[in-house]
Amino acid sequence: MTVYGFSTENWKRDKTEIALLLDLCVYFAQTELDELNRNDVRVEIIGHYEALPRASREALSRLVEKTANNRGLRLNLAVNYSAREELRDAIAALARDVVDGSLEPDAIDEACVASYLYTSSLPDPDLLIRPGGESRLSNFLLFQVAHTELYMSDVFWPEFGRADFIRALAAYQDRRVAAAGGL
Repeated sequence: MTVYGFSTENWKRDKTEIALLLDLCVYFAQTELDELNRNDVRVEIIGHYEALPRASREALSRLVEKTANNRGLRLNLAVNYSAREELRDAIAALARDVVDGSLEPDAIDEACVASYLYTSSLPDPDLLIRPGGESRLSNFLLFQVAHTELYMSDVFWPEFGRADFIRALAAYQDRRVAAAGGL
């Protein structure tokens, strides 16, 4: 599961709002650790979180470190993340490998590009849930969601609860059954 925690576009918000988001990041990392470990959840970060202020960066690093041995669900936190920046980073790495001769240009296919993304060790998402009444991807996993089912909800994230999640899963399941020709 990948959660969009903090977008690179968030830096354009009001300084007070940015500070609140960064404080929430630290709060989450500190208060959810026991629950994540109890549920065997391993946390990893995608994006450039090393550019965050020290308190946020250190809290996230501790969270990753203290859940590293968990083998259940992998929770990816997209922090200081931008899909366009991810693609730029992948293209730059591809270009370096072509220049140094470790990659032939003719070997660059879809799987090759995917192997350079931050999510290279993960399968593409099956379902993207977009809470908050928006009908856009907001620069989130643009390459990875090419064949992903989308579920848009008018419920904002903090209020998006278990019942909303079950509705999203049921809608996804209904689409999968319909695509397979029904039961």
